[in-house]
Amino acid sequence: MAGHNDNQTPLLQTYWLPRNSQEAAAANFFAWILFAACVLFTIYLTMTFGA
Repeated sequence: MAGHNDNQTPLLQTYWLPRNSQEAAAANFFAWILFAACVLFTIYLTMTFGA
């Protein structure tokens, strides 16, 4: 099997980790926005349908 991954490189690092600090900042920002959206949506559902 010819692939981009070998035993020395973790799969996560090969396919997910950003290549430079600018990509890291963008990925981190997107992750926090996604996390905040999930939290706010959960709070909304709890307040709307909860006790």
